[in-house]
Amino acid sequence: MDKTFWNGRPCRARIIHVIVGKALRPTWWCANLEGRVRKAVEVTQHGQTFFLDNEDGSGWLKVTVGKGMPNFGHSSLPSDSKTVESIIAYETQKRSSDWIAFIRDHLEMWEAGRTEAEAIEKLLVSRAPK
Repeated sequence: MDKTFWNGRPCRARIIHVIVGKALRPTWWCANLEGRVRKAVEVTQHGQTFFLDNEDGSGWLKVTVGKGMPNFGHSSLPSDSKTVESIIAYETQKRSSDWIAFIRDHLEMWEAGRTEAEAIEKLLVSRAPK
């Protein structure tokens, strides 16, 4: 495992994918990338986390070979970029909650003497968009 640095000091860094957030200015290099998935490096030091673009590997080189020093260039990504991992975790948790609700509803209906088909039909009707 490579040692990682920011401004010459050890930091936590990992290669990830992000969905690019909103650029601070329309002239920022990544302004036209909002909503797109990019390879990135997530850097965390002293409780602060930020993202470096890593499409060409330069983000990882910055925090390893360049030791995160200013003389080794990089391209920052917007701070409101979301890690694909965090989105997957949110969706998994959301689906897990839906599954738990499904089981709970199904068991209540089964205990009330309803058939599985009746239980599923009631569940689908109750969850249908209004």
